Amino acid sequence: MTMAVDSDVVPVPDALDQALGRAQHSVEAGNFERLEQFISAPSQKLISETPEVPFQPIEAIVAFIDVLGTSALMRSLTQDNAAEITHKIMGIKDLFENQFVKIDKQVPKCKLMVISDSFVISVPKEADAFSSLLMMLAECQYACLVNHGEILRGAVSTGAIIGGAASPNSIIGPAFINAHDLETKSAIFPRIVIDKAIIDDHNICPPNVKFPLALDKDGLRYIDFTAISDADLNDVRAKITTGSSQAGNDTTKLQKWYWLKTFLEQKTNACLECCKTRIVAPATP
Repeated sequence: MTMAVDSDVVPVPDALDQALGRAQHSVEAGNFERLEQFISAPSQKLISETPEVPFQPIEAIVAFIDVLGTSALMRSLTQDNAAEITHKIMGIKDLFENQFVKIDKQVPKCKLMVISDSFVISVPKEADAFSSLLMMLAECQYACLVNHGEILRGAVSTGAIIGGAASPNSIIGPAFINAHDLETKSAIFPRIVIDKAIIDDHNICPPNVKFPLALDKDGLRYIDFTAISDADLNDVRAKITTGSSQAGNDTTKLQKWYWLKTFLEQKTNACLECCKTRIVAPATP
């Protein structure tokens, strides 16, 4: 007689089936000391081969950041400049990793991925995580300019990525593609722009919360890296002057430094206007 097999029943692996058989003989013989040994090894192997979490799309916020000017430098890689290039990239990599440690303590399920001279960061799609990410990127942008003389361009977008144990060290999904496309097609200048989808989502970007963001002429919001608490505008101005001088007649480089110069002038003028309109209460006699 043929016995029907329920399609929902998973067949027991041979190794485990054999272990159960040996265990039954041990029980019948009264040898209980070997019972755990018979069952433990194959069952542990079975558990270890089973994924902790299946492939699961989750909603996230992803930033794609590029260090401007280093691609051309790396294309000219030779034995003579290998040490210089490595030192430059590793210094910026250490900066991002040190800043990431801070955000990783505050926000769970964050990821940082380094791809040559680019950095990809993902955080949960939450207001607190978004705020922490903005401050991290502002710190990185400021420190890159003031401490390394390098300028960043990037974008922050949202969408799905593959989460869980399936991709512990990878950022895969449309959120990454959205951020990458926004950086390459829309950022243009040395700024980190924010996807309008994030700005319009009040669950991520509540209108009553002040974020370190500025509005550009093209309607894009971007991170104001001078909004960090210890920013020194004189240091920023000095680096912009040096960068512009080193650009020589390179129109592409000059355009980027000129944008930063204009941004700083607007920032300075705004600060001066704020000081002029501030009313100081008279001292009490």
